[in-house]
Amino acid sequence: MVGISVPGITLTKKTVTLKGFNGLKDGVKIQTFDLPSNDPSGGIHLTLEATTANPSQVGISLNSIGFDTFVGDVLVAPVLSTGAVNLAPESSSNLSLVGRLIPQTSDTGLSTVSGIFNNFVQGKDSNVEVRGSSAGPKDVTWLNEGIKSLRIATVFPNRGVQTIINTIGLNELQLLFTKDTAYSPSASSQSTDAAFTLPFGFPLDITALEQTLTIGFEGTSFAQLALPKAPSKTDVEKRIIHLTFNNVPFAVFADQHLTFDKFLAATTVGKTETIHLSGSATADAKTAVGLLTLEGIEFSVDSPIDGLQGLNAKPVSVHNVDINHGFPDYLLIEVDSTLFNPSNLTIGTGDVSFSLQFEDQTIGMAEMVCQLFHHDSLSLLDINVECKSNLVIKPGSANYSIGMPRPKIFVRLQQPDSFFQDVHYAPQGGAVSAGNTLLQNFVEGIDVNTTIAGNMGSTDIPSLQSALSQIHLSPVSIPALRSTLIQSVSLSFPTDIVQTGVASTAFTLANPFTASINLLKVGATATYHGIQLGKIDSVDVSSRPIHAVGHSTVISPNLPLEYNLDPMATIQLLTIASQQNGVDLGPLTQLFQFVISNPDFKPPTDQTALFLIGAVAGPVTQHLVDGSVLEFTEANITNINNNGFDLSLAGSLTNVGPLDAFIEFTEPLTVSWQGQPIATITLPSVCAAANSGVPDYRTNGHLSITDSSKFTSFATFLLHEPTFEWTVSTSKVRLTALGTIFENVSLSKVVSFKAFNGLPGVTISNFELPSDDLAGGIHIETDTVIPSPAQLGIDLGTVTFQSFFQNTLVGPLSGDNIFLAPGVKTTSHLSGRILPQTGNDLDNLGVLFSNFLAGKDQKLITKGDSVQPSGSNGPVTWLSTAFKSLSLEVTLPGQKSDASIGTVSQRILLISQQVIQSIALSDLTVTLDTQDQAFAPPASSHFTLAKYKNPFGFSLQVIEAGQTLILNGGGVDIAQLTIPKTTAVGGVSTGNVADLVISFENVPLVALNQVAFSQMFAGVTLQENVGLNLKGSSDVTAKTAIGNVVISGIEIDVASSLKGFNAFGHTATLNNVSIQGSGGVGGSEYIISPLTTILQNPSNITLNTVDISLPVIFSGTKIGRAVIDPFHLVPGENPSITEFRYQPDNANDTTAQAFLSKFIQTGDALDLTIHGDDNSSPFASLSVGLAQLQLGLNQPTFITHVTVTITLESLLTNLVTVDFDVHNPLGAELVIEFVQSDSGVNGKTYASFGQHFDSFIVPPNQTANSGPIPNVLLVQGAMNSLAIIPLGVLDVSAATTLRVGQGGYQIPWLKLDQKAVPTTYNLALTAAALKEKAKMIQATSSLLLSVSPSSSSSVSPSLSSSLAIQSKTTASEVTATSATEESKPSSAPAESPNAAAEPVAKLTTEPSTTAKSVVPTVSET
Repeated sequence: MVGISVPGITLTKKTVTLKGFNGLKDGVKIQTFDLPSNDPSGGIHLTLEATTANPSQVGISLNSIGFDTFVGDVLVAPVLSTGAVNLAPESSSNLSLVGRLIPQTSDTGLSTVSGIFNNFVQGKDSNVEVRGSSAGPKDVTWLNEGIKSLRIATVFPNRGVQTIINTIGLNELQLLFTKDTAYSPSASSQSTDAAFTLPFGFPLDITALEQTLTIGFEGTSFAQLALPKAPSKTDVEKRIIHLTFNNVPFAVFADQHLTFDKFLAATTVGKTETIHLSGSATADAKTAVGLLTLEGIEFSVDSPIDGLQGLNAKPVSVHNVDINHGFPDYLLIEVDSTLFNPSNLTIGTGDVSFSLQFEDQTIGMAEMVCQLFHHDSLSLLDINVECKSNLVIKPGSANYSIGMPRPKIFVRLQQPDSFFQDVHYAPQGGAVSAGNTLLQNFVEGIDVNTTIAGNMGSTDIPSLQSALSQIHLSPVSIPALRSTLIQSVSLSFPTDIVQTGVASTAFTLANPFTASINLLKVGATATYHGIQLGKIDSVDVSSRPIHAVGHSTVISPNLPLEYNLDPMATIQLLTIASQQNGVDLGPLTQLFQFVISNPDFKPPTDQTALFLIGAVAGPVTQHLVDGSVLEFTEANITNINNNGFDLSLAGSLTNVGPLDAFIEFTEPLTVSWQGQPIATITLPSVCAAANSGVPDYRTNGHLSITDSSKFTSFATFLLHEPTFEWTVSTSKVRLTALGTIFENVSLSKVVSFKAFNGLPGVTISNFELPSDDLAGGIHIETDTVIPSPAQLGIDLGTVTFQSFFQNTLVGPLSGDNIFLAPGVKTTSHLSGRILPQTGNDLDNLGVLFSNFLAGKDQKLITKGDSVQPSGSNGPVTWLSTAFKSLSLEVTLPGQKSDASIGTVSQRILLISQQVIQSIALSDLTVTLDTQDQAFAPPASSHFTLAKYKNPFGFSLQVIEAGQTLILNGGGVDIAQLTIPKTTAVGGVSTGNVADLVISFENVPLVALNQVAFSQMFAGVTLQENVGLNLKGSSDVTAKTAIGNVVISGIEIDVASSLKGFNAFGHTATLNNVSIQGSGGVGGSEYIISPLTTILQNPSNITLNTVDISLPVIFSGTKIGRAVIDPFHLVPGENPSITEFRYQPDNANDTTAQAFLSKFIQTGDALDLTIHGDDNSSPFASLSVGLAQLQLGLNQPTFITHVTVTITLESLLTNLVTVDFDVHNPLGAELVIEFVQSDSGVNGKTYASFGQHFDSFIVPPNQTANSGPIPNVLLVQGAMNSLAIIPLGVLDVSAATTLRVGQGGYQIPWLKLDQKAVPTTYNLALTAAALKEKAKMIQATSSLLLSVSPSSSSSVSPSLSSSLAIQSKTTASEVTATSATEESKPSSAPAESPNAAAEPVAKLTTEPSTTAKSVVPTVSET
């Protein structure tokens, strides 16, 4: 007792049993692990988050703990805790570990680590054994040695089946067909990329790859590519595998030939087709651990393939038309043609043939075969190789010649992409007329539009028949012959012309073809203004044909012309000619009048008339030339070089006068600009018809630059100004009219053209960034539309621009085969790259990216850089200099989604919204400690997983990120979270979805709508999941090939959810329940019961708050509140220190007191519920959601022992003395003030008393005795009560007034019902006193019997009851049975206050006796 020292107390040996650690069997669980980088010590850096369940009642705190991780006998990874470790007793502890996967040199070690990676990729756990290696300070050897005995089985957890290969891009694919390999063509690729990803950041180099690809089309798998294991190259940083393969069979399944045919047909005519690639891969992966073998890497991706678009993506260009040879049944025409293959496919088709159609009639066949050349030095004996064709259609533009193979001759193939078509001109039946029209138009200078069409017979390769049958090239424009076959005609008159009427004529025949021309019969008519001058009347020259070999010019022999000798015809000829030309015929007028007046007169003639005409024709000719009008509507510049270019002109030459004239430019014409000569032009001759001239003047010439400096200035002027003028002049024109040649005629004409005017209105479309550029930076592919206001067309060939944004050089853009046609919009494709940037330039590109993704149009300045015209060996100086002065303002349209846009935007696919694909709030910590945090609580997250997708194909990795997130529910903005920009580690996206882990600390979650905010917290509290929509924007720094780009305002609009507490499963577990006293105002307002509340939090949300006060309900009555302060709720099991405050609204409420009764005296589970109310939290945002928690309680007994002292007087007075032991199970003193008790057995009351106490205090968790309570009434009488003594127990029903703690909360009239309380019965009598009392009883009994016989029955049984007072106790002693004594707690024995007063006689019974056979005896003890 306090203040008393009791020396010499011996503590007996005690056995203490504690639960041990049990080897932490099944107690270590790896929650997650990461491999972020290579470890400086070698191998791969490893971090782990684990939980350790300690089953022991002993906790241990260590400054560190280390383990070795084994798989079998292979040491995989040593790990060490990152800080101090506290293994709390009988609880789980979080454990953060760091270490490394160590390098492996043995085959077994490499195979083991490979197995771990393969299991992870395939979604399987890997079994490992964790062996203890160190613990605590190194000098504590017993602990460090002891820890080594730990052998703990656990697993490396999987994260589900991993999608490793994200994309497979067939950047180039070649399929070579033969008839034998129609369904197993040889496949090759020199550029195939596979983008892969792992949820880890350590470097991984795929050095070899083996794949089996199953190719699918429109949902059907139709072929397989079994790519053998071969070396590969890996861009480790971007995680892109570059591989090639050659001559691998593209094996079509036997039952899928039709699908393959359909695929080839779709690819042939379509723009883009999608194939599905699936299968598995095996890779050799070079890592810091060693060379690992990764097996069974499953993949299933879609890959786009650009189609051939029917070879109609660009118009078919036909040139170099040549009639090659004539055969008895057809005419062979050869042409060169350029076909454009827009795809990345190379297709080898073998021999193909197409029909040639004109005016809906098939007039021949066009065959694509190989080019053959005859070797003149070989004899016929050497000619033994036949032509073997193999048409290969390659990507881009390629020239294909049209010709005729000659069998059985020595051959050599041209360069690989040069082939020709045989055009067999052989119209039949109704097509003959159409065929003749085609040839006639061709010879007469009229372009001919034809169609080349495929059919099922175009090839003998079955798989290609459907594809080639859909080829339909139209229009295929065959350019007309631009030169005349008959270039000049001479006419001579013999002296006897008047007598014979026959003149002599000859003509010059120019053969432009390879085939020779043989004229067998010649017929012609000569007319002038409707006047028939004569004719050649079908002269047969077959005996000596007029023969012109290919590409030669011959003069025909003189042929007879039957001249019209009618004088009127001659007069009309001369008169009309003189009148039209204003020529005074002088004396001829009178002669002609005479002839007219005398038509039968035949005077002699001479050449006087010719002389007179010649005398006046020269001035007249110059006058006509001066008055002529020369205009041009179009000019096209081609074949450009530093010295000049070819020039084709279209316009008109009118007002030439009344004479037909043949105009020849014997010397080049001088071109002057702004008064300075800059060039000369060589032009061919032209025939001008009388009066009409040349209304459709089309000619070709060549311009030679004579002053490079001035011409450069002109070219610059041409690009920037709206118009320009040239003066074209010469003094060396030769003009032939009326058979007279006039030399040295002067010509000077000013011609004007619309110029380029700075090329306004250039636009960009289909802007793509498909990949990183091999030269550095980001690759660009885009289309551009260049509207040209100029009347000049120019073949620029390959041009390069430099693009700028806000004075930052973005990078070059180049295009090939660019021809700016006059007066039209030219669409071209440009390729280039965005250059790597630093500093402010990199910031400017961040603005460009941000605005682009936000859908904002932006202005780029595009400056000319270089020009290399088609056919030139390098840049042309004068043109490049002028081109570099060109600065275009170009609009880059923003790529914002718009559902109203058609199929074009379907490729864009909601770019701005789909950058952020999803955001999963994997964990969230919210703190509400003060009122200012009620609607702006600090929030934290260590693992919020965002998934993002680069809308383009270049590599992009987020390395910094910040977000403004608005939590929206039901269309209402609930709260805003502004996360500052911090370092992040995102996955690399090249169009694939990549992960980004977002973490933030103490960022205010600001309510935007307080009602909705409270409802959201209520939903989190009560529901399993709370659906949310996350809106807002993200600012990131992205690691790209151009640098770390800051991109702002990336729109966020994704569905997400929070996993809620789900009302904690509507269940809570309580333990460590105690009552420690009272509290509140004055210390007596309520009872304080500390306990531990265990709540299961199924969510990933952590809530830190204070002053949680939840009403506790028992049987519908509030009995108090459960106060948790502070309240730290984490995911999983939460043991929370709780204070239950018993404080019913009415202290006398019977239901509330029934709770206390059951709590104190029973071990029953009490049906308690927690119902939240408005006062459950001091924070309005939380109080709405706290409700409906269930608690269960188990408590020990209250009254542990009763002692009843019976004297002989009791037999007469029916009064006994009672004391009882009370065990206090609480953590506070119990002050018992009053007890009203009834006790008995089997529902029958035997004793009753009421007792006030002045100082009955039961210390916490101890047992105290009440002290003797005298005069307890035996309500059944003493004699009738003796029968229950052998039972040794009493059922007690009491009403108690008590306080919890001295001066604490008073519990009035607490009802206690306790069954089978162990009971001792004592008789406190001396021998002498007992004898004396017995005599008194006998005398009294006799007297009573004589006075009232009827009353004897009530006394006699008492006196004759079976009592035996023995000198010693037996084994069945009621008051000291082993069962009764052992039921008392050894630590708090309760002694009767009369125990030491005097010798005690104890009442016992023999087990074999009954109540009726017991004989009372008394002895001293």
